[in-house]
Amino acid sequence: MSINISYEDHIAIISLELVEDCFDLDSLGELIQHSSTVSMDVEDIYVVIIHSLNSSFAIGWSPEILDKTSDDQVAIGAAFKAIAEIKQPTIAVMSGSVLSAGLELSLSCDIRIASRNSLFAFPETKMGYVPLAGATQRLPRAIGRSNALRMLLTGEEIDADEALRIGLVSELVDDEQLNLRSREIAEIIASRGPIATRFAKEAILRGSEVGLSEGLQTELDLTVILQSTEDRAEGVAAFMEKRDPVFKNR
Repeated sequence: MSINISYEDHIAIISLELVEDCFDLDSLGELIQHSSTVSMDVEDIYVVIIHSLNSSFAIGWSPEILDKTSDDQVAIGAAFKAIAEIKQPTIAVMSGSVLSAGLELSLSCDIRIASRNSLFAFPETKMGYVPLAGATQRLPRAIGRSNALRMLLTGEEIDADEALRIGLVSELVDDEQLNLRSREIAEIIASRGPIATRFAKEAILRGSEVGLSEGLQTELDLTVILQSTEDRAEGVAAFMEKRDPVFKNR
């Protein structure tokens, strides 16, 4: 297998070990399988880390994918759609070259952390095609239309500092601290009310797809549901009693 999953203290860790740092059909299938497993286990998994065991996060697609017909191309996007639809918060941890499919995968995640040596690009237009798995839609939502057009139309690389400036990543750290920092963020999220973090993610993502009034209604609907949970009562009690809350995910 080129993609493995492990679990530590309510954190799921999806580890990429791709052949030549490229996604093929088998690895996409594994990604869908792991996404489904994680999303169905909200009782025990509160946050997800996605990282690579190789020197680069991921740099593209295997030749077998690039040779697929248009009908097959539709299926390719299903893997990253599955990542985007994971119910729990997701963190992409990136270093080295983050190109094409690798960058598309990161855009399907909620938080993107990168090492200072990272480089980012969508080189597809240099080869006469466009990104295959949602980048034309997710990238402008992440960094704005103008910045997205610049990246997609030129195919030029940007460095980590520029990626941070335009909002493509939320934090830069030294390479040797990357895994430690991502784990720290995951542990912080896992210590919060797990229902609340899932609902916050859902409200933001659903709200970004609709108008303001509909987004506000989504927030209200989820807040009403959250009001009846034990975790919400525990959070308020802990605040009043000046102690750390003990959440039970119910």
